[in-house]
Amino acid sequence: MAKQELDKLTQSYFRTFTVRVEVLPEYLKRKSYSDVIRESQEALELFLKALLRSMGWSPSFSHDPGKELSELKKNIPVEFKEIEDGLIEWSKKLRRERELSYYGAQDFIPSEEYSEKEAKEALFFLEEVSKRLKKYLQK
Repeated sequence: MAKQELDKLTQSYFRTFTVRVEVLPEYLKRKSYSDVIRESQEALELFLKALLRSMGWSPSFSHDPGKELSELKKNIPVEFKEIEDGLIEWSKKLRRERELSYYGAQDFIPSEEYSEKEAKEALFFLEEVSKRLKKYLQK
């Protein structure tokens, strides 16, 4: 499917996604793994909402836009075809972690619960998305 002309909101979402992905390694360096998870969720949510908008879809206010993407798989741009399942899975996974990674709970201290491995996995995936986004935007 051909990319539509991107409106200002879609461009803003893509730009914000890119900046957040660029900042995530600093959290990782500081061993702030819960912040990597939280910021990863927000970045991916913005990316997916921008992607949906670029496909002519008006995304809902859900924090898991991967659900909507799963309904539109046949329309996903070629740059993201190979990782479409990952986009959907990561959206769901990070949505589940959204509040806990930020606020925690009496029995869940965010700074103690997330590992370097989990943070690196999220960052690695988002960096892959970012590479594909650059190709998508250059069309």
